[in-house]
Amino acid sequence: MRLILNIVNILYGFALTIKFFPYIIAVLFMANKQLVKEDVKRWSKIHGVKSFYFVKLLEKFPEFRNLFYARFVHSSFVAKLFSFIYKKEETLHIYAKHLGGGTLIWHGFATIVNAEYIGENCEIWQQVTIGENRGCPHIGNNVRIHAG
Repeated sequence: MRLILNIVNILYGFALTIKFFPYIIAVLFMANKQLVKEDVKRWSKIHGVKSFYFVKLLEKFPEFRNLFYARFVHSSFVAKLFSFIYKKEETLHIYAKHLGGGTLIWHGFATIVNAEYIGENCEIWQQVTIGENRGCPHIGNNVRIHAG
């Protein structure tokens, strides 16, 4: 029985890999692919994803997809194309000139991030608005931001 479950898990992972093949190719050609690797490592550890990390995170977490799309700062066309293929969280908006690796978005509902700089391993929770029209903050490393 365990062998059958392992085979099913592997086949499922390969099916996901085919579905997300354009995303995988995009990461290979990204200038900031190291940041995506740091995101994948942190998200996988937090959420207990054991195999086919990148594709399972893309499939299961719209917040991860938003973060991935935000990495295409210099190519909004690519981000729009991918978000058309696989939907993002519509109420999560991320605008940052620098977005550190390992950034974690919890739930992402009604969240707006407008920052000049976000450091590594930053955690942002739902229903948070960061930044305004008059200025964007500089957020350091290992910062947790949540409502309330």
